[in-house]
Amino acid sequence: MDPATGESVEEVHLRAPAEATTDPGLVREWWGAQRAGGPVVLVVTGPSVGVVSVRRERAEALVGHQWFRHRPTPVATALALPIDFFLVRPPFPPGLTRDDVRIFTDGSVLPLPPTSVAGISISWLVTPDACGRVLLPAVELAELLTSVEAQTS
Repeated sequence: MDPATGESVEEVHLRAPAEATTDPGLVREWWGAQRAGGPVVLVVTGPSVGVVSVRRERAEALVGHQWFRHRPTPVATALALPIDFFLVRPPFPPGLTRDDVRIFTDGSVLPLPPTSVAGISISWLVTPDACGRVLLPAVELAELLTSVEAQTS
């Protein structure tokens, strides 16, 4: 389905990776077509951006931690889901995955704000601007997660 028109398509024509941009004007031009539910914004995981999903209760503990307030990373949330999504910089350390923590594999797609998918709106719990548009290394998120777990045990 074409995200701009909502019509069925035979082929998907994505932009070449070399054309990727974070320029808000270009992003708005490419993806900002008016459609029911607003524009679609997606991130594809890979060597420069990773996603760690964390159960909401644990995510709130991480975001509320003093250390995280000084070294934040963007966190997307979908209130209809019981998890939040931390955007981090790979590589991922061994042992990061737990019962309530999952790593998105390379090539996974995550809708980002202000996307609304199937009636579920995505919003920012922690905005990219609040992080200086810098992603926290995944290894640091893993260290914080271990620290928070130790404090709650």
